[in-house]
Amino acid sequence: MLKTNIEQRLPPGLRLFLEFVLDDAKQSIVQKEVVVKAKNGKYLTAEFTSDLHEDNLGPYLFLNRLYI
Repeated sequence: MLKTNIEQRLPPGLRLFLEFVLDDAKQSIVQKEVVVKAKNGKYLTAEFTSDLHEDNLGPYLFLNRLYI
């Protein structure tokens, strides 16, 4: 789930390229493509377009048990 700063009209199926910073020791910058699944106000759910997380996101998700 993502929270936007302002309410946007993002239709399901829209592909977005996100850049975000992990709260790991390195403050790793991650760039990923996602597909919007649903939207509710400033919140939206999205899914990664790839299951491969060979960057710092893979270990982060594994160690924090955030990826199912």
